[in-house]
Amino acid sequence: MLADTISAGGALSVIVSVWLITCHAPQVVHDLINQRYISMSSLIIYILSVVLVGFLHESSHAIAINARGGHVFEAGFLLMFAIPSFYIDASGIATIRSRPGRLQAWSAGLSAQAILLATSLLFIVYDPGAPQWFKQFLLLTSCINLAMMLANAVPIVRLDGYRVFCELIGVTDLLRLGSSALAGRPIAEIPGHIELGLATFFTVITGIFVPCLVITAVSSSISAWTRVSLTTFSHVIIVIMCVSLVTTFIRFMYRHFHWRIHRA
Repeated sequence: MLADTISAGGALSVIVSVWLITCHAPQVVHDLINQRYISMSSLIIYILSVVLVGFLHESSHAIAINARGGHVFEAGFLLMFAIPSFYIDASGIATIRSRPGRLQAWSAGLSAQAILLATSLLFIVYDPGAPQWFKQFLLLTSCINLAMMLANAVPIVRLDGYRVFCELIGVTDLLRLGSSALAGRPIAEIPGHIELGLATFFTVITGIFVPCLVITAVSSSISAWTRVSLTTFSHVIIVIMCVSLVTTFIRFMYRHFHWRIHRA
């Protein structure tokens, strides 16, 4: 019952959040711009938000897994970048027999985050007389929560959105299937043409998008710290990427033909 409530509430909360952000964007943006992001109070709120969102996210996974007949083999918390973070062993989702049950278990964390986001936005928009510290807490929590939701929902990184997408198309591990197909290695499961095409496409996109995202973030930070022109730094990064692509292509061709010869 609780798992179904979280799923239904998550779907409804996504609609409410989109509506609130669309209709009240000027107010929300104004409040965000006027916040103090670099202060001791903001740092405390960052840490509390990550802990709160993580607890709700992982607890919802555990509730859905147990409700659908799966097993949570391990749960606890650890320090991630010096911040306490909750976690569960989500491998028990594989023990759920029905695909709708697995979909609900994988999406439960995002559903809980959507409920938290909609609730926070409702307070921000319709309670202007709230204390300033409470409004600041809700604003920063909403920003962190939304960022974590988007990161989890991206289907090209092995997080919740990726697992949901794999369940929808009926593939156990999309990226592993795509990398095996590109490298010419034997494939354990026999996919259809659509599944194989999607796996190959997402593997290529992941291989391009994720490194570019990391390189962009790192280069921008280093450029700001060292005062080196971003254009100069970009040229260096482009050279490094070209060398990496050529090296990767050579390795791929070697492995491909080596496997073909060995198989023959």
